[in-house]
Amino acid sequence: MNIVTQDDTDTKSAWSKLHQFLLQRSRQWHTDEEAPAFVSFERELHEHLMALERALLGDELARYDVDNKEVEVGGERYRQVMSSGKNYLTIAGEVRVERHLYRRVGDPEERCICPMDYRAGIIGGYATPRAARQMSWVTAHLPPRTAAELFEEIGGMAPSHTTIDQQPKLVSDHWETNRLTWENALRQAEEIPAAATTLVVSLDGVMAPINQED
Repeated sequence: MNIVTQDDTDTKSAWSKLHQFLLQRSRQWHTDEEAPAFVSFERELHEHLMALERALLGDELARYDVDNKEVEVGGERYRQVMSSGKNYLTIAGEVRVERHLYRRVGDPEERCICPMDYRAGIIGGYATPRAARQMSWVTAHLPPRTAAELFEEIGGMAPSHTTIDQQPKLVSDHWETNRLTWENALRQAEEIPAAATTLVVSLDGVMAPINQED
């Protein structure tokens, strides 16, 4: 059985709060002498929708959990040792999910693995694929601190500048491990136009040592 803090009760609660908010807003139009402020409605509606989205994402993420006595990963057997709750970052914000952890059979000192993370594609043990993609894209265009301010302004997830800064490094480490294979695959996928006659290659930010001797 999958166990998650964002269970059916929380999901129903989020639905109920959204419904009550909309009913209350409707009453304001009929009881208040002046039109209610739109800016507050826009902000609060977004907050309610994000709360509902977090509940739904938490429910869905929990379905990727594995609750078996043993699992096999890469030809190795891993035995279940415990269940533990953990926060995960989604595009709607953090959700807390109870998931099962496993340790390789015969190696009691080895760090546990989480099959749910593998199955759902969790990046760095924390971010969902979409959340990690958004952080990587934004930090490619803005400094991490400014990127964090942007996420805070937009609403939804609000990762710290440290978390945002780590994303390209996580991707880079994984890329370098498989760089030759993946670069070759990218080259094979590229199509050079038949009319192309010139190829230009440029490097940006290249630094060269300077001889300090007189």
